[in-house]
Amino acid sequence: MATKTWTGRAASVAQVTRVTWSATGSHTYNVTINGKTVSYVSTTSSLATIIDGLIAAWNASSEPEHQELIAAQRIESTVLVGLQLTARAGGVPHTITASASSGTATVTEITAASGPNFWNLAANWSGGTLPSAADDLVLEDSSVAVLYGLTDTTNYASLTIKASYTGAIGLPPTNAAGYPEYRTRFLTLGDGSGTLTVNIGDGPGVGAGRILIDLNDGTGTVTVFASPANTLEGFPIQLFGLDSSSVVNVYGGSILLDDPSSAAVSALNIIERPGARVRPSVSVSSRVTVATITCMGGELILESNATTLTARDGATVTTRLASATPTVKVGSRARINWESSGGISTKLTAEPGGTCDFGRVASTKTIAAADIHAGGSILDPLDKITWTTGVVLVGARLADVTLDLGFGVTIS
Repeated sequence: MATKTWTGRAASVAQVTRVTWSATGSHTYNVTINGKTVSYVSTTSSLATIIDGLIAAWNASSEPEHQELIAAQRIESTVLVGLQLTARAGGVPHTITASASSGTATVTEITAASGPNFWNLAANWSGGTLPSAADDLVLEDSSVAVLYGLTDTTNYASLTIKASYTGAIGLPPTNAAGYPEYRTRFLTLGDGSGTLTVNIGDGPGVGAGRILIDLNDGTGTVTVFASPANTLEGFPIQLFGLDSSSVVNVYGGSILLDDPSSAAVSALNIIERPGARVRPSVSVSSRVTVATITCMGGELILESNATTLTARDGATVTTRLASATPTVKVGSRARINWESSGGISTKLTAEPGGTCDFGRVASTKTIAAADIHAGGSILDPLDKITWTTGVVLVGARLADVTLDLGFGVTIS
């Protein structure tokens, strides 16, 4: 086991790509990048005419993806062999495909793109060697972004991203040139069988404005200390690919738990520490299920199912979509805004100082059982809740609680 530190010192190299075809003649020839295609319809078997037609079409295109590369003839040993596409800027990879209405097209990367933003380049790591399995990875005191070569199936021991690291990890959904990003956007770590400890935002510094991590359905113990605020891109920290044994602890910053298909978390702990410079704010998408959620302060938007939800110490929780949680407890200046169409199948407990508000949406739902303590509040002003066993006042009178069950109801 070793500690490997990100340096981002590799030299930039521009990508050069060759495209060749197995047949020439009266066919249609296509070259495509990110779904944007240039074509040339040939009426001759002259390779030079075909290539020149594609060069003219490519270089005249107004599509930003095409403008990132220059088209020219590919000459090898004084012989014209095909089309050459050369990136205008070094250090940026491009994915190019080609086809023809007859025969086959072959795309060959003559010179691979490389540079300081590639995770998978040895020159970008301390010691000039790539990290190995069980290594501890550290990103600190650097502003060099990690943008490319993001798929890494090695099972590392830990990943530490200090607040002094101010670069970015992963790509935004929209490229700076204006097109939807087609390259891999998330740093994907592990083969799905490992356990990775991830610590983000600890120590002095403003932190990275974008950290996109996918654990590839592996187990993660993730602790987030702080992050910058949300931007137009969304949450600065986004976590994908967690399995059902994963634990996420959030002490500060804005975090999204999501996945393209589905993911799970054993425990989500949101803890607002006294004097923290950034309040914790977490959003859990409908594709991520969580067993146990504990909110001691901070903010949570919950769109998925959970088993147990506890909110105390001034926490604000908003449930949305069809989120359903069997056991819910709210107390100590905390508030749950229940906007979900799902119900509570075991018990709702409104502890002293806690509020559960069902009046923000008009959907009907069922609460199996409910306890309310002195100083607790349960609000159903639209009378949309079916109370299976009613609301039990625990050690309290009606005057000791806030209980709004709507107009014209009978309390028995």
